[in-house]
Amino acid sequence: RYGEAHTRFDVRKIREESQKHYRAVAAVTLFILGGLTGWVGHRFTTSQDRLVLAITPPAMAAHRVYTVEANHPVEVDATQEQYLVGWLSKRLDYPLRVPDLSEQGFHLMGGRLLPATTKGAAAQFMFGNGEGPETRVTLYCARSPTNKETAFRYAKDNGVSAYYWFDRGISYAVIGRIEKDDLQKISTSIHQQISTSTREAETVL
Repeated sequence: RYGEAHTRFDVRKIREESQKHYRAVAAVTLFILGGLTGWVGHRFTTSQDRLVLAITPPAMAAHRVYTVEANHPVEVDATQEQYLVGWLSKRLDYPLRVPDLSEQGFHLMGGRLLPATTKGAAAQFMFGNGEGPETRVTLYCARSPTNKETAFRYAKDNGVSAYYWFDRGISYAVIGRIEKDDLQKISTSIHQQISTSTREAETVL
């Protein structure tokens, strides 16, 4: 009787130990699979969104930081437009041109040099049609990590909207706290001016 009880105890103990071992192995396996899935997902997301992440977050961040400035929203104001364009063109190692947004009711306020998350520097041009950050639109441009050309894409984060695209090795983003349709019209005008000037005189922006 003692032997039978001991045998049953041993079998139960072995079974419990086996179950614990199985659960441990399963947990480790799920952890590894989860890590691999996350890693693959990260690689996939990074591969798909690499261009987006290269321009929209820094462009939106710069817009938020500088459009709220009352006294120093720009580094070089519009009275020195020729100098501003020449300086930023040299820093980006790419010829720039400021688009005319008068038909959309905006005027150039000026611009500034910014750090780029891709290569070299980035440029920000600011336009306004009144007082306050809600009446300001910024144009951000930087070297693109690829020469791939894309159509307009739209993004929005915490009230700040952006239309962005890539053209001839440059990333562009038009940022504002305005209606989507209005921002699209401004972006379309900028894109047309850039495309036209590029074809005619090998200049961008």
